Amino acid sequence: MVINSQLLTTIAASLFGITCAIFITSNALRSWSQNEYLGGLQSDPSGRVCGNISCPSKTDKTNLCAKILAARAFITLTCIISAICAAFLLYKFASKVTNEKILLIIKVLAFLCLVMSIIGVSVSIPATTLEGSSSHSFGLASIIAIIGLIINLVGAVITLFIQ
Repeated sequence: MVINSQLLTTIAASLFGITCAIFITSNALRSWSQNEYLGGLQSDPSGRVCGNISCPSKTDKTNLCAKILAARAFITLTCIISAICAAFLLYKFASKVTNEKILLIIKVLAFLCLVMSIIGVSVSIPATTLEGSSSHSFGLASIIAIIGLIINLVGAVITLFIQ
């Protein structure tokens, strides 16, 4: 059974475009955890915007702000790399010529994007839901990021089958 390479390329490009949009949305939302302040990747529990304070801070004993800044960076990289991967996939679809270098770039970018999203989600969820004395549940942004991670995984697996 021969798998249609053009169809797989279109599906993978769509999935990486969706992944980019999902991670942009989850990065922008403040609802990573459901608690009294709705903490997100843009601020720490005291409401300070993490981009405007110096990390590490003497008052930040749990390194929460550093974790949030790291999560924000990895999720931002996921957005950028998934958009670049989608652009390369669209180029491959439009050219209809099998170029081994482009195919290798697509596969490397797909799995780099997957690694970045795994790191970003695995740092951001504990940083926003497990900090402090009270328990926090997942917020909308956490759920959206997990869905984005799953879509990213499917897209990376599909790129393995593109020839």
